[in-house]
Amino acid sequence: DLKSDGRPLISLLDEKDRAWDNVVFSELYHEYNMHGPTAMLKRDQYKYNFYHQESPELFDLSRDQGEICNLAGKPEYSELQSAMENELLSRWNPEALDGSIRESQKKRRFLSPYLFSYIEKERKSIDSRFTGDLN
Repeated sequence: DLKSDGRPLISLLDEKDRAWDNVVFSELYHEYNMHGPTAMLKRDQYKYNFYHQESPELFDLSRDQGEICNLAGKPEYSELQSAMENELLSRWNPEALDGSIRESQKKRRFLSPYLFSYIEKERKSIDSRFTGDLN
């Protein structure tokens, strides 16, 4: 039994529940090309990207499918931006996530030199068995 914070879609397929909150949330943290946790909230035609300790992005996908025109920080979108940020942060804590991920990375970095030297030795051993014509 897989635990999830999502909702089953079967009611939409059966057309029993026509009222549906059109919202999607996702998060990403990758140590090599991001400085911290990132999350995205898409509600109806608007997409809000939150970057921990960096400037956010807000797009109107009905007018800008390529996400070229960042509406974040524009006065006419300040209320929408604030509402989307508050909704996103109500379900996600970037400070806590960043701290736990950085602690995990420290532990893995301690093991990395030993782990990767073992993997490299094994790879060379395997490569030496497959030199020459394999046909």
